[in-house]
Amino acid sequence: MIGPSTSGVSLGIIDTIEQAEIPNLSCAAARRITEPTKKWVFSTPQSDEDAVARIYQYLNDEGISRIAVITASSGFGIAGLEQLELQAEEAGLTIVANEEFADTDTDMTPQLTGIGGSDAEVVICWGIGPAPALIARNMRQLDIQMPLIMSHGVANRRFIEGAGGAAEGIILPAGKLLVADQLPDDDPQKDLLVEYASDFEQKYGRPADTFGGHAWDAVMLIVNAIEETGSAEPADIRDGIESTEDFVGIGGVFTFGPDQHYGLNPEAFVMIEIRDGDWHLIDV
Repeated sequence: MIGPSTSGVSLGIIDTIEQAEIPNLSCAAARRITEPTKKWVFSTPQSDEDAVARIYQYLNDEGISRIAVITASSGFGIAGLEQLELQAEEAGLTIVANEEFADTDTDMTPQLTGIGGSDAEVVICWGIGPAPALIARNMRQLDIQMPLIMSHGVANRRFIEGAGGAAEGIILPAGKLLVADQLPDDDPQKDLLVEYASDFEQKYGRPADTFGGHAWDAVMLIVNAIEETGSAEPADIRDGIESTEDFVGIGGVFTFGPDQHYGLNPEAFVMIEIRDGDWHLIDV
């Protein structure tokens, strides 16, 4: 089974998957999907744990220590907040403002007004769908000058379109696909990513984004497991996925194991800045 693509739903079906004994490759990012390890559940997207690690590394490099967070009340937002809080102290960061929003909210000014009155040096937003774009626009309207960092949940053109001019200067961790042509030539993913991006745009008439890549990785990991084991039986596919090493995919280079059903690490992310309505690689 491939999917679901949202963290809340993926977490909600784990018991059913385990009882059915059918291998599941989730296309959602919450680290709790695969930690602790479940026998039949794997995931392909870069995790929220690694996204936070990359963001915090970037903030450390920039000399920033005080942060404000605004997170969705959904499964994705809750899992992201857990990681933001869990990793802050070790990274030498202090969360000085903590706000929440619903994906259906139509005005974020109350939450952002509180953040604007804090002594935060940067705002980190964790959400998917149209809400993060609204937050970017509301920050611009309120003239909040702090830098805005988004999660990997907005790594698609729809976010840039929704945020409009307010997207300018936003920074986020994302898979390398968005900046495939900007990668160094010795990057092990570059050739695959350039080819995938070209094929996707030719077929669908729009730029590829990382979310389709999660499903591509799931399909190809299953194909690879069948080829390696010579069997399409559920248990053999499960074993084949679990024994996969150094598989070059869209989301990163995957290595699984008995205690590692999330096959990536923070190196699967690059830091990207939105400039002139496009993605620009700023930190490999």
